[in-house]
Amino acid sequence: MSIHIISVLGTSLYEPVYYQGKKEPIETEFIQAAVINEYKDQLKDSGKVTIFVTDFSEVRNWNDRIYSGRDAEFAAKWISDKKGSVKEGEKKSGLHSIILEQFPEIADRVECVKIPDMKNEAEIWDVFGKIYDCIDEKDDLVFDITHSFRSIPMLAVTVINYAKVLKQCHLEAVYYGAYDAEDNSVEEGKKCAPIIDLTTFNEILEWTYAADSFVNYGNVNKMKEVYKDRIRRIPDEEKHEWNPMNIIINNMENLSLGISTCRGANSLKLPNRKNLDSKSVLQAYLRLKSNVNSQDMNKGKDIIPMMKLIEYATKKFHAFDTCQWDYEVGIEIVRWSIRYRMVQQGYTALEETIKTYICERYGLDDIVLKNREDIVSSIFTASKKEIPDDREELFENITQNDRYFSITYANLDDTLKDIVKRIIMEIPKELLKLAQSVKQYRNDINHMGFNEDCRTAEVLEGKLKESFDQFVKIVDDMKDIQSASIVQKGFTHAGVFHADDVFATALLKIVYPDIVIERGTKVPDDYDGIVYDIGYGKYDHHQADRKSRENGVPYAAFGLLWEEYGSELVGEEMAAAFDKEFVQRLDLSDNTGENEAVCSLIAGYNSLWDEDSDQDEQFMEAVNVAKEMLERQIKKMISKKKAAEEVRNQISQAKDHILILEKAMPWKEALVDTDILYVIMRSIRGGYNVQAVPKTIDTTELKKAFPKAWCGAAKEDLVKMTGIETFTFCHCNGFLCVAETLEDAVKIAEDAVNA
Repeated sequence: MSIHIISVLGTSLYEPVYYQGKKEPIETEFIQAAVINEYKDQLKDSGKVTIFVTDFSEVRNWNDRIYSGRDAEFAAKWISDKKGSVKEGEKKSGLHSIILEQFPEIADRVECVKIPDMKNEAEIWDVFGKIYDCIDEKDDLVFDITHSFRSIPMLAVTVINYAKVLKQCHLEAVYYGAYDAEDNSVEEGKKCAPIIDLTTFNEILEWTYAADSFVNYGNVNKMKEVYKDRIRRIPDEEKHEWNPMNIIINNMENLSLGISTCRGANSLKLPNRKNLDSKSVLQAYLRLKSNVNSQDMNKGKDIIPMMKLIEYATKKFHAFDTCQWDYEVGIEIVRWSIRYRMVQQGYTALEETIKTYICERYGLDDIVLKNREDIVSSIFTASKKEIPDDREELFENITQNDRYFSITYANLDDTLKDIVKRIIMEIPKELLKLAQSVKQYRNDINHMGFNEDCRTAEVLEGKLKESFDQFVKIVDDMKDIQSASIVQKGFTHAGVFHADDVFATALLKIVYPDIVIERGTKVPDDYDGIVYDIGYGKYDHHQADRKSRENGVPYAAFGLLWEEYGSELVGEEMAAAFDKEFVQRLDLSDNTGENEAVCSLIAGYNSLWDEDSDQDEQFMEAVNVAKEMLERQIKKMISKKKAAEEVRNQISQAKDHILILEKAMPWKEALVDTDILYVIMRSIRGGYNVQAVPKTIDTTELKKAFPKAWCGAAKEDLVKMTGIETFTFCHCNGFLCVAETLEDAVKIAEDAVNA
């Protein structure tokens, strides 16, 4: 690509001013010369300049001319020249001469093109065509819209976007020389006019198109293109401000790709929980929503309009907010597929969503292939023929013919046998037939229509919408899900309570908000809820063969339940870390009687001997406290992980082993394995903290401590030793320094690196 400057020359008599762009200001009457000056280095070897002129602007401002008569009088009044007025017979250099004189190295690549006055639509189209025709393939376009017709800005935007598509051009910049916006003079008696970069406004247009493309078509490619273009144009020191946008766009891509590949499962159930956002539409949406909501909308004036568009796009997926079940996520994916004519994805999603619905309705784990295929799909296959009104007959036909099942029905355990019978006896005939027809339509597409009874594309698209509407109606008509996979109630021991059963209950209240907790001295016969800390079951630890961790710490009820549900709440990695940091302390105390502060706090909620209080009410009061503590700890862990991701995104901005963070956040996890020695961030007390990075998470040993002479020294001594005026504090252990300004904080870190 090469730079191509395009401008339209006006007809006015222009006063010499200093035009201030990114480079040193240049004094000239013509904004075009100032713009060329901005790009003269890029234009040396390649590129070109095209100046469009009308008959009048060519005579007055492109060519040299001699002032005479009334023209001289007019010029004298128009031009404010401190050195004297324009005189009769005085020569005026045109833009062409100025370019030849000031930029001789590019003069042969400057072209003057005649255009009409744009008095009517035909002439406007003529100008459009001439501007477009002058553009070469893959040009880097620089538009100057300062002078000439008021329609030029709109015409420029139109041509830019037209050329982007047809000639794969790229917009480098749009400039406006703000003659009337006087700046501070660079020379006494001389005006200075800023060259304003209006590229952002075209960029907003691009972002708008990109957001629309995402909302209406699920396509994030345009968003990625616009983002990359933005990053390419801005200075390195500003790139970190756009890191959140990069994260959000990746979130959007995960969501879009998840829908197009039918990632309908709740990834929290998956054995391998790596890359969760890429395995689940719901998780991708939740992560996108979280990252969007966490952004400071008052930060970065340039990014605000783009973030508002992202917010708008994200809200278009609000239907996922109400999804509590995997089949509900599937319904939204199908609905999306229908809306955007993703017919193949729609059939795949619908067939699998029907299976998911049956699994969730009857308490089968929908992630387990055996449940989806060996049971649910087999029942659908077996029901292909005419379904008898007598469901007992259907049940006998299916269960006694082993060819219908991938595994022999007789070999199923009693629980699965019961579920199979319930499905066969209860599932509506319409749903059985629907499952079969959807499978046929899906196969027709997957086999590319290479079958004797292949359907037309129009029929397949219409049948998808029809089948989906039928499925939604069937689900609405059926009773609400009463799945065994949802715990409706729980049972634990009565009497004196401890942190173990209290925190176990708090955890269950988080996982199952509507759970009803019962307490007693004996588990009722045939109890159909979850039992913990009593009864010698899965979540009890009082039996002789109780379960212990690899490090020897025995599990208590809280630890056993956290092992079951912790990863669903915070992910496998954080669940393991929280177990080590918090859960094990409570489990160890409950099993051994060791003192532990939290355990003592919870024990204090038991009824006192001299007060009239209900022990069960005291228990629930303690549970509420524990639940608040647990939710806060979970929120803290999620925040810590988010901080680590943010810090890692900013590492590329580090210089000389020093990283500057925009705001205070946990950073150790992200930096211990890097070459960063010092991190700088605002202090909540005011000023800036400079902290030394430890060698590991679990140690206080630093990669490089601050010089010993600084440690514990008084403020005035620190200033004398370093010459850093606002150096106020260095901890006696050498891990923390404080300065009042960011500049001085950087100096402290630089001196420490070089010490």
